Amino acid sequence: MSGVVSHRPAVLADAQWFAPLLREEERQEILAERVDIVAALERAIRMSDYAVISYIDGEPAGIWGVAHISLLSGETVPWALTTPVIEKKPKAFYRECKRIIKTMQALYGSLDNYVDGRHRKALRWAERLGFKVGVAVPVGKDRIPFHKISMGGSACVS
Repeated sequence: MSGVVSHRPAVLADAQWFAPLLREEERQEILAERVDIVAALERAIRMSDYAVISYIDGEPAGIWGVAHISLLSGETVPWALTTPVIEKKPKAFYRECKRIIKTMQALYGSLDNYVDGRHRKALRWAERLGFKVGVAVPVGKDRIPFHKISMGGSACVS
């Protein structure tokens, strides 16, 4: 097939079947926070304005959304977790990411999150999409380095 990307809304029940599909780097990022992967996906889906599962040529490629961190400040965090399917059709995935990021920026303004410093592919991908990548900050009991990624109005220490 030609790299056709489609989406459907994610529901809490999707966390259970989607978790084992994640790329190992994605799993390690979640585990760095000492959180169960299924529970982390359920929490992300529950906290999100919308959460979506993306498919490339009918295969599950990613799950993503925008989570509310603070209702008082209006702070929101875009998030995305992917499967190895994205590596089969990287151009289709990139085009769709650019479209989604543009829509998120129009809706929410600045986009900020943190990425595990060990996940070099994700950091390079964020840069390619236009995010600024900040310096690593040790996080959690294991002091794993995470980088803030920012696009839009938020400052990012580099």
